[in-house]
Amino acid sequence: MYIPVLILSIFWTIRIEACSGGSGGCCKKSPPVVVNCGGQSQCQQGYGCGQYGCARRKAFGGLTKRIDGVLVDDELEEQAELADASSRLRPEHVHAHNISTDRLVNPNFIFRSCCEARGLPDACLSHCHFNTYTAKTLERMFNKRDRCPIEAINEIHYCAAQGIDHRQCCESNGVGATAAGTKCLAFCDQRPNRFTPVDASYLPCYEVFEGMKECFYYEIK
Repeated sequence: MYIPVLILSIFWTIRIEACSGGSGGCCKKSPPVVVNCGGQSQCQQGYGCGQYGCARRKAFGGLTKRIDGVLVDDELEEQAELADASSRLRPEHVHAHNISTDRLVNPNFIFRSCCEARGLPDACLSHCHFNTYTAKTLERMFNKRDRCPIEAINEIHYCAAQGIDHRQCCESNGVGATAAGTKCLAFCDQRPNRFTPVDASYLPCYEVFEGMKECFYYEIK
């Protein structure tokens, strides 16, 4: 497959799904691809059959709260509140290392927690890290040389961005300065229920993928 076709196909997969206001109606969202787990019994203990394969059961609880704009579940929120309270009670000269707080503000931990909550299987969870979610990873997934199905890329990209509009940062980071103009900024806006049809004019966006990721990372941090 020619590289331009590959790149376009990947970005077509990572499209923003929602109603297109300028087209005079709603774009119908394609039904999700369901992966056959071979029956519930084929998933190991503690796992259930999810949309993309066997996933940890805890994932189906979902992320329900926000701390500083980042989606977390109730358990994590409770940890954050306890950590904050305990830090206020400590004498000023004590600098104890709080593991729970460190995890809560770690972008990669938050990225992975979101992926788990959205029911992604272990094969995809390894990509829910800013060091491993790369353009090469996208190519492997698209060419089916990766155990994580390409259909899961929407969820991974959404979790990397935490469902937030990063366009202002992306613009400062040069994402809108490619030959595609401001079109690439659409991939920086990961608020729910948005749709952008993708065509060949989006090919230059592949060049600024790392710039998008940088904005996602520092927004969480």
